[in-house]
Amino acid sequence: MSLTSQTLYGAQLTTSPNNPTNTDGGRVIGQNSAVFTANDLVTVTTTGLEVATASTDIYGVVLKSQTMASNNETTGPQSQVKPICFVADQSYEWLMGTNADLDPLASVGQYYKIIGTTGIQQVDVSGGAMTGTARQVICTAVDPQQLGGSGTGSGLRQGLFKFVLVSDFTQG
Repeated sequence: MSLTSQTLYGAQLTTSPNNPTNTDGGRVIGQNSAVFTANDLVTVTTTGLEVATASTDIYGVVLKSQTMASNNETTGPQSQVKPICFVADQSYEWLMGTNADLDPLASVGQYYKIIGTTGIQQVDVSGGAMTGTARQVICTAVDPQQLGGSGTGSGLRQGLFKFVLVSDFTQG
């Protein structure tokens, strides 16, 4: 079976040393009118689950594409939609795409932030390495599928990453 290059968006769990099925079972109500695409990185705010941005912590990765109703947070408990997520764990590795080529020697061990909205999230390599609270992910491998090449859809635009800015959401 040969692998083909593709542009990756979102995150796909590749290594799960603690619990290979660590889903939350739908614990957090989706924010009103939120749009989720499968594999989106998400966060929890005071208004519910929403797509993560470059400045938020990461709660997990949604498993299914779905759109929340405009009154999802306020309708009765039987109709409040709670998207199911893989809960972030700092030891998990995620296959993710990047918006610029990674350097096989210099990128491993570097911290980056994410960029993009629902359906088009990637690791922001073109923004450079991050420090302090701007760090969301750390690169652990470049071109893990050994696709090679450079530019959009190539192996140098794919890597394994661990989430480092993880939500401490514990409400059940």
